[in-house]
Amino acid sequence: MNVQTICERIVSDARQDAAKTLSEANERGQAIERDSDRRIEEERLRILKRAKAEGEAERSNMLRMAQLDEKKLDLAMKRQVLDETFDTVVRGMALLPDDRARDYLEGLLLEAAEGECRILVRQSDAHLFDEAFLARVNAKLRGAHVTLSDERRHIPGGFILEKDGVEINCAYDAVVRQMRDALEADAARALFE
Repeated sequence: MNVQTICERIVSDARQDAAKTLSEANERGQAIERDSDRRIEEERLRILKRAKAEGEAERSNMLRMAQLDEKKLDLAMKRQVLDETFDTVVRGMALLPDDRARDYLEGLLLEAAEGECRILVRQSDAHLFDEAFLARVNAKLRGAHVTLSDERRHIPGGFILEKDGVEINCAYDAVVRQMRDALEADAARALFE
């Protein structure tokens, strides 16, 4: 063999080795690229899944908050209607005809009076507590006696019962406020069901 043939053989073997190395490098590069694409796609899907779950959680949270706000608003409106209803009751009590007002006031006095008491009223109701009314109430009281005070109060009707410096508020708004807890559930049912 001559030198040229040997050189050609060496160059040919080197070209084959280079082509083989290049081919193997290309295959490894393509494998790495496919693996990278696969990992990128897996990461993209994982991020997309997490974002979707977070979006659902946020949507669910926002929906709950909106429902809570709606319930609060509904409750506030119902509370306002109940407040207005009880305010109307107080105003209605102040407009009772004299005979019905006296009957109601007599009942309150018979429940609340003990010992010697003074009755304090608003100016416009003083006529309801005339001598005949006081005589009738005092006749029914056992161990108590009431008189009408000259002092007037700014109340929506009813009276303040004073004994020994202690006052019992029997004004219409106070009476309705005391009854409100017991009546509120029934009033709410009647108004909102």
